[in-house]
Amino acid sequence: MPDRNGPGHAQGDHRRDPPLSVVLITRMVPFEMARAAFKNGAMDYITKPWSNDELLAQVAQAVESRRLREENVQLKRA
Repeated sequence: MPDRNGPGHAQGDHRRDPPLSVVLITRMVPFEMARAAFKNGAMDYITKPWSNDELLAQVAQAVESRRLREENVQLKRA
């Protein structure tokens, strides 16, 4: 992304939708960038080139994580 880096993108998306599960796709992940991404709300990252199996596994994990968070909120309300 020419206008933002991965951690900044994760932070913006997470602010708009806090329960959103963000998985970054990046060419390389220096330690500081990974740390910043997690601090800003990223759930995980995938390095390029990625395999479709890896991407599908991350998406499935993100969907399940959101489902569990939503279920937890509903149970606390009940």
